[in-house]
Amino acid sequence: PEVLDVFKRDVAGRRDREEMLQLTFIGTREAKVVDAAVEGGTAEIVVRYVSEVVSVTRSADNAIIADDPLQVTEVIDSWTFACHIPSMRRNWMLIATEGE
Repeated sequence: PEVLDVFKRDVAGRRDREEMLQLTFIGTREAKVVDAAVEGGTAEIVVRYVSEVVSVTRSADNAIIADDPLQVTEVIDSWTFACHIPSMRRNWMLIATEGE
């Protein structure tokens, strides 16, 4: 829920500023489990992703205000997922993200 709240705030902020983020996902070069733990019936894993994206933020009149639409950028993020082990559904939920 916290991850979703942050995402919603960021989207609302861009909407209020009349900005548009264009993000083109090129691909993932690496996805590696870097940590795992079980505590109190909940399992957590941390996955480190190394990806390539093209990102550009534009104003309402389509002017570029951040990044470069011609530049591929390496992005390194760690995503933490959690699952309540006793549950029969075993759904993994994204509970945290962190960029390097």
